Amino acid sequence: MDLAKLIKPQWVFRSENSREWDVYFYSINATVAIEKHLKSETLNAIEAIRALMGVMLKSHVEDQEDEDKSSEPTEAEISEFTDEDINKFAREFFENDKSFERDAEIKEREGQSDS
Repeated sequence: MDLAKLIKPQWVFRSENSREWDVYFYSINATVAIEKHLKSETLNAIEAIRALMGVMLKSHVEDQEDEDKSSEPTEAEISEFTDEDINKFAREFFENDKSFERDAEIKEREGQSDS
């Protein structure tokens, strides 16, 4: 695997408030965030994806050479993501993240969110 690809964002996520976020590869930090959420007493898919977004997103910068201007979302910014933002991110994650193989199609049950 070309390690240089891991330090560049995979795609740009646009939230409902039109803020753009660079999305990086699923990493150890993402795994830790999900495992921490799974150990909590209140399992909630929306909150699990929100935790994932907290470690995978950085503010979008046009010039990737100037990565120092990019920053992770604050707790306040994470809490501002709507349920629609989170479901959209979940959809785009499975469409765009190159960390996972997509051999099996995931079936959504009736009434189930994308998260």
